[in-house]
Amino acid sequence: MADHCSLPNGAPLKPHRIPKIVHFIFGLDKNFGNHDFGFIHYLAIRTAKLAIKPEILYLHYFYESKSPWWEKVKPLVTLKKLKSIPTSIFGNPVNDVAHRADVVRLEILLEYGGIYLDSDMFVFKSIDNLLHNPAVMGRQDVQGLCNAMILAEKNSSFIQRWYQNYKTFDDKVWDYHSVVLPEKLAILDSSDICVAPNSSFFWPSFYSNHVSFIHEQDEYVFNNGFQVKPLIFLFSLSISLSLNFF
Repeated sequence: MADHCSLPNGAPLKPHRIPKIVHFIFGLDKNFGNHDFGFIHYLAIRTAKLAIKPEILYLHYFYESKSPWWEKVKPLVTLKKLKSIPTSIFGNPVNDVAHRADVVRLEILLEYGGIYLDSDMFVFKSIDNLLHNPAVMGRQDVQGLCNAMILAEKNSSFIQRWYQNYKTFDDKVWDYHSVVLPEKLAILDSSDICVAPNSSFFWPSFYSNHVSFIHEQDEYVFNNGFQVKPLIFLFSLSISLSLNFF
């Protein structure tokens, strides 16, 4: 699948529809899912700050971490405490903390617009050549659009359509509303969403052969043209970075 969302290298940038506002979410669970704010979360925010150069970077939270990495990240972000954690949507219970985060990210994007990133996303390139689109998501493997990274203009019609479809939400179903549904909506109407290939946003993935590839010693350079901007790593990080993080 070709990347039709990014402007070609060397092409003049078009006016931005998506604002350069970055959003991360943390602390929707009092125990942080037994994974408190750590180095990986700090690193994700740091890379986004360096690569995207956002006008503002929000870290939305409800429960504040006491981690030393939380203290270290504070100078990089604007902390934004959520008024509440959604426990229902359109009368449907939302019990799983991951599903609550799914709802929060859509509400944030409707209010502000911008770039939502999961806290295990590492951005290594500018995304300026994507911001002329009304919304952008990347394909997840062979089915679905991955909501680990969502770009959208404020009050995006695509995000509105997606949010309104939570009227049929079922908390017992793992990823239908977060992954499968946005792809179905994009197929029905692609006028307000550009779908990027998984090689652009979500490669390598968490599959064992991808993990093995990451740890191989070879001359592969990840800064390839087909990889639009970020890479998702859901495994132990063991790569050397040349950026000045500290």
